Amino acid sequence: MKVAFRFISSSLLPVAACWLQRLCWPFIAPFVWFLFYPVVFLSSWMGGFAAGMASTLLSTCLAWWFFLEPVHTLVKPLAGSYVSAAMFMVMGFLFSFVHLRLHRANREKALALEAEHQATFRQAAVGLGHMTLDGVWLQVNQRCCEILGRSKEELLAMPWETIIHPDDLEPFRSLVRRMVAGEFSEQVLETRFIHKKGSTGWLNLAVSLVRDAEGGPGYFIAVVEDITNRKQAEEQLRENRAILDAALASMTDAVFVSNAAGEFIEFNEAFATFHRFDGKADCARKLADYPDIIDVFMANGEPAPLDMWAVPRALRGETATNAEYTLRRKDTGESWVGSYSFSPIRDRHGEIAGSVVVGRDITELKRVEDELKRNQARLAAVFAAIPDVILEYDAGGKAVMANEAALRVAGVSSLGFLRTEVVAKLRFRKFGDPSASLEDLPVSRALRGETVAGELYAIRTADGRDRIISTFAAPFWDGGKVTGAVALWHDVTDLKQAEERISRNAAELERRVTERTAQLEAANSELESFAYAVSHDLRAPLRAMDGFSQILLEDCAEALTGEGKACLAEITKASHRMSGLIDGLLLLSRATRGTMEFVPVDLSALSETMLAELARGDPARQVHWRIEPGIRAQGDPRMLASAMGNLLGNAWKYSARVPEPRIEVGIVLEDGRPWVRVADNGCGFNMAYGEKLFKPFQRLHRQEEFPGLGIGLATVYRIVQRHGGSLKAVSAIGQGAAFLMSLPNLSAMEQS
Repeated sequence: MKVAFRFISSSLLPVAACWLQRLCWPFIAPFVWFLFYPVVFLSSWMGGFAAGMASTLLSTCLAWWFFLEPVHTLVKPLAGSYVSAAMFMVMGFLFSFVHLRLHRANREKALALEAEHQATFRQAAVGLGHMTLDGVWLQVNQRCCEILGRSKEELLAMPWETIIHPDDLEPFRSLVRRMVAGEFSEQVLETRFIHKKGSTGWLNLAVSLVRDAEGGPGYFIAVVEDITNRKQAEEQLRENRAILDAALASMTDAVFVSNAAGEFIEFNEAFATFHRFDGKADCARKLADYPDIIDVFMANGEPAPLDMWAVPRALRGETATNAEYTLRRKDTGESWVGSYSFSPIRDRHGEIAGSVVVGRDITELKRVEDELKRNQARLAAVFAAIPDVILEYDAGGKAVMANEAALRVAGVSSLGFLRTEVVAKLRFRKFGDPSASLEDLPVSRALRGETVAGELYAIRTADGRDRIISTFAAPFWDGGKVTGAVALWHDVTDLKQAEERISRNAAELERRVTERTAQLEAANSELESFAYAVSHDLRAPLRAMDGFSQILLEDCAEALTGEGKACLAEITKASHRMSGLIDGLLLLSRATRGTMEFVPVDLSALSETMLAELARGDPARQVHWRIEPGIRAQGDPRMLASAMGNLLGNAWKYSARVPEPRIEVGIVLEDGRPWVRVADNGCGFNMAYGEKLFKPFQRLHRQEEFPGLGIGLATVYRIVQRHGGSLKAVSAIGQGAAFLMSLPNLSAMEQS
């Protein structure tokens, strides 16, 4: 239809040209062929060879009839008219022939291009397809079938929407509507699709709208690329990035990554903490900014130039582990020690593309290390100074550590010797059991897992001295396995010799004690005989003197003068005093001899009983006393009763001349120990003469003021001494007196 239309249109062009030329003939005459040449050219170009030849014949006829003279006649008188017409027809033929060739060449070229296009369409590395506006495939190539997992026949029989993932259908439909509406002619969309096997994949879908000759929407060209692997890689990359971010966030070490220009493209929160920033947002992003923020020093204390910092060294290709730097903030002056590990990052061509650096704050670690070094130095000094031998063995019995004393005793200058060598060299043998085997020695047993302590061994040192040592050996355990042992030797030669001397001295002392005991027993026997003589032999004459004096006073009173009676009274008084002295001597003698019985004694109850007896014996006096309850001591009940009786009797006697006499018995703490305190508010005494108090027959008051023998305090003093205690007095004239006794296991307990 289109070819016929073009043929008729081309053929009718000469008629139009004829009509137009007749109108313009007055202006273009005598150029007969003026408009017909272009018409023939256009006709052959538009309609082809046949249209061109038809236009040539028709143009020749019209020009022959209307424009060649004479007009309106078929026969022309001039030969030139025939020649002109013939030339025009030749030119028309040439125009038609040339256009015929051109049309054939263009058609062949178009066919070749179409064949090439089809070959490209079929063999393209990406999926290609044409779709109708309704989403039905017109054609697809093999790669598209492979990507979508379906055959060509299957794809051509199913609409595109059945392949798109349901969740992505609406974006795809919106894209189609907008392209048809003319908003844009092409668009790229990433969408999911359903594979024939049921799995979900990803497509990169490039869609172009092809319009028809009138500009209306014709069909779609779709370029389909399978990006499932890329999407999976991106998802894996996102997951890896999330893991990396979490790892960086959880790390306490500063981690920072730079590009080749020294710009930090990645760093964690610990980076900010490490460099004393408030947060990541405050951190400088370029290495070149940090010399204005931080001073950096090498491990030797010298300032580190920028090119010796970790990042520049890594960018030069260096790799280092635990490189130490000291850093100091310029704004605050805070210093810390950092340990850096760094290495370069290389691209696939091996070129350095950046650096990765890990920094750790080891300030506290350095402080601990320095302290450890000082402690190790002190320990080494102590270890070297210890006079005892210290040896450490490995599991094979080889010495791996020894102090100076061990090397000196063993006579070696280096380690590595075996325990068997030590035993042989030092003639090691068990003290008191020389036949003990090597396997019974302490180190051998420690290497079997035993711990040995206090066993004695005899050795001969490298300088030839025979010594006795006390040994200690213990195993080292690791995972339930003995990995070595330690042995300590303490030289007890002097101690053993001292023990022998002590043993000999003890025997000698025992002998002397036995002799002395016999002498003391003999002296005690003599003292008992003397006491018996004093008690019986001396009392008889005194009783006779007293008795005869009484007889004279009673029977011969009238014959005696006043002076004689006075003399007899003095004799009686002297005999009574002599009897009291004898009683005092006997009491003092008993206080310094005899067997003692140590039992708990309630001094509070004892004092209460004695004061009650004194009150019954002197009812005319009103004495107030206070006794602390629960005073107990460990001692002989008879002797402690005598001591308390003397102290309380003195307090009663020497407080007789005060208006309101008071006596107190209690516990006081002095010199870090408890004392029994017996105090009164009596006449007191001058402490300048206090040394006479505890001597027999020494008195600080006249007999007329306060009668007595001067034996009581001396007796108390000896009783307290025999109990292993002390006795002292505190007094002032007119302010009473206090006597303090310390006794074994003295205590006070409150009683309700």
